Amino acid sequence: MAEPALSIPNILRTRLPELPWLQRAVVKSLLLGCGRWIRVEGAGNLELVADPAIFALNHNCSYETLLIPAYLLFRRKGRTVGFVCDWMFGKIPVLGWLFRQVDPIYVYNKPSTLGLLERCRPGADRRPAVSAQCLDRLAAGRSIALFPEGTRNRDPRNLLRGRKGVGRIILGSDAPLLPIGIDFPARLEQERIPACGPLIIRFGTPRRFEAERALYRRLAAASDLSERSRQRLAEYLVRRVTHAAMTEIAALSGKNYPFPAPAEPAEGERFFHMIPADH
Repeated sequence: MAEPALSIPNILRTRLPELPWLQRAVVKSLLLGCGRWIRVEGAGNLELVADPAIFALNHNCSYETLLIPAYLLFRRKGRTVGFVCDWMFGKIPVLGWLFRQVDPIYVYNKPSTLGLLERCRPGADRRPAVSAQCLDRLAAGRSIALFPEGTRNRDPRNLLRGRKGVGRIILGSDAPLLPIGIDFPARLEQERIPACGPLIIRFGTPRRFEAERALYRRLAAASDLSERSRQRLAEYLVRRVTHAAMTEIAALSGKNYPFPAPAEPAEGERFFHMIPADH
């Protein structure tokens, strides 16, 4: 059941006590301008997760990169979510300031096509790994949000293969995963992702992956397995969790996830009986 679009009175009267006045003004200005284009389904699921949490979304275009963080800040009464995003957005005047308001985690390994910006890029090897930064945020009780496709995907029908980093972050933490699908009503009719316009935010059911997390930790202490076997089994769990997250995002976004589930390694038979068959 979809919620009605955000109304101007609702935006104006909603208090965001955890944001400074300037950030409140920016969030409300964005929603006053574009809130009428937002339709939300499953918003009650957002209320089921407290900090820290992992929000995982599909990524279609630049337009949603500002609108979705603004909506989450609004619905969470100003509690920030650290979005993982490309470093160059933080260097663009005005836009960079806006991104800094959502406590971003920058990815530095992608070069900019603009020479002036590229000269400002720190070496990726001088920064902690993004997955380590995400896990540190979660351990400190702060929520994060990431786009597992790793880039904008303008395909109107299919998701890209999910990056394994999301699986490592899920397995390395205790925070629930809240899958979110971003859809555009005009996507199939126009056979393309619109540059802007009405969009649908669908919140899925929180997942905790308790069995996979228990097995992932158990593997580290499995002295009867060779190092190579432990690595293969851990990699399988990472791929399994990544595939599960992407499958849910696909269903919520209205797209397909055209990649098969990972095959279980032969040596995992006695470890993976803990996972229910329909899990």
